[in-house]
Order: sequence, then structure tokens, then C-alpha cells
Amino acid sequence: GVRKQGSSTLHDGALTLTKNLEVPRIGPALDADDTPRRDRLVLEYNTSTNPIEDGLVRDTSGRGNDACMKGSASYSSATKAIDIAGVPNGSSAPTTSAYMDVGQRLPFKGNQQHTISFWYNKRISSQTQSLISLWKEGTDYGSVGHHSGILQEASGRLSFWHWGGDQSFTDPLADDSTGWRHVAAVYTGTTVADQELYINGIRAAFHSYGSGNGTESIDITNAKMTMGQDIYRGNYYFQSDTQFSGIKIYDTVLTPEEIRTLYDMGRCDEGHHVVNFSKTRVGIGLGDGEAPKGALD
Repeated sequence: GVRKQGSSTLHDGALTLTKNLEVPRIGPALDADDTPRRDRLVLEYNTSTNPIEDGLVRDTSGRGNDACMKGSASYSSATKAIDIAGVPNGSSAPTTSAYMDVGQRLPFKGNQQHTISFWYNKRISSQTQSLISLWKEGTDYGSVGHHSGILQEASGRLSFWHWGGDQSFTDPLADDSTGWRHVAAVYTGTTVADQELYINGIRAAFHSYGSGNGTESIDITNAKMTMGQDIYRGNYYFQSDTQFSGIKIYDTVLTPEEIRTLYDMGRCDEGHHVVNFSKTRVGIGLGDGEAPKGALD
């Protein structure tokens, strides 16, 4: 016989070679948390994602201090903020209520040290409105020294106040300017004269006492908290549409450095896992002495 000339093929599956490419991560770990003194948080409303479940704003501090949305208050996914739409009608108080109300009593006792931190969108500077209020259980507006809160004055200044003793502070930004800003109020647990206010990480200068002489103390035992309304004071709601983000309340005094950290983290608490390469050039895998020539080389 004669062998047929040609080729033969033996096919027994395929051989695939793979190799993983691993590079170091740029920046801190994804689960990093820059929030200072997290163990002393009494409540925290993180608005970087929708915090509302079953009609409640969920407290992410672990203390269970969820808040109820009242009236036309809502969450805005566009701005990642709680939107409290007040009804402006000149100098008179609005007739429609929109605010946040914490259902639980906060675990404060007596002349409690505390820090209040939040972002808010200052849309109208010519109207007085209550931003955050902490009130002792069972008291009313006329009770001396039984509440603590942040008030935006018609002048544009902010007050860290309570009845019988409050301080007005000059905004290190323009008093009459609008837009997002971070506010942190610190009470050392002594007297009104020791109240401090920080705006965008900068300590605000004392302007004047609205009442009292700076020697008063406060009692916020089992305080109730609202945003956008003064508890027990009728029809004292927002007079303009205002938004809030990143709300935190501590049962201790934060240092100026810790307050600056809160501001540097950003309005939506995203600063710990976002790397911004804006207006710079980045070179990957270039040899020594070589410089990137493009925005990303």
C-alpha cells in the first residue's frame, strides 16, 4: 500500500494561559471612615444616599435616633440633601410646617457638653429661621436655659442660642451670601460665653449677645431635636426653602482640628474614597526622568 501524503490533526481541547494584573490601590481603603470621635456620636444622618426608610430618616450612629419627616420635608436625590420647603411670606411666620422631628429623647443630662455639625444651603439670607433646635423635655420657649440651637438671623449672621443667653456670630463668609456651608457649634458645658461656632472649618468671630450676659448655663436633659422648627413655639417654621446634609450631633466637645476634618470630608461624606485628578497630569509606568505629556499619559 501507499501512505497518503498530507497532514493529520490531533485536537484535544484548548490550552489557555491567563495572568492577573495587580496594582496598588490609590488612596485609603474603600471602607475607611474619617469621621472623628464616632464613638461619641448621638445621631448621624448620612444623606450621601437616600436615608429614608418607611418614612423615617435612619440614624447611622447606631443609637437608633431616627427622625420623622413632617409636612413637605423630603429627600432630594439630585442634591443629596434633606429638602425642607418652607413657605416664604415676608416677615410673618409661615402657616405651613415642614421640618424633621427626632422621635427619641437624646441621652443628654443637665449642662451637657455637645457639638452640632451639619451642612445647609443658605438660600435666603434676609429671613430669620431656626436651623437645629435641642429642647429639654417638657419645656417651652420662655423657659430660661432649657434649649440649645442654631438660628439664622435676618441679618445673615448665625446665632448659637438659648433663651436667657445666646451669642450672635459674624459669618467668616459674607453675612449676606448664600450657598452651601458647613456649620459646627460647640458647647463646653460651662456657660454661654464658652460657646463656639465654626463655618466651613473657620472659627466665627463673636458679634454680640442677643440676650443675657454670657454667664448663663443650659439644661438639656432628655432633649428633643428638630430641624426647621422650634419645638413648643407655634408657627415658627422655615421661611424659605432650605436643604441639609451630613447632620451629626455629639455628646462631647470636638477640637478645631476635628471640626476641620468634618469640613474636609465634604458635604456627602465621600471624601474618603474619591481621588480627584483635576488640573494635574498623572503618569503611570513612566521611567525615571520621564514626564507625562497628556492629561493622562
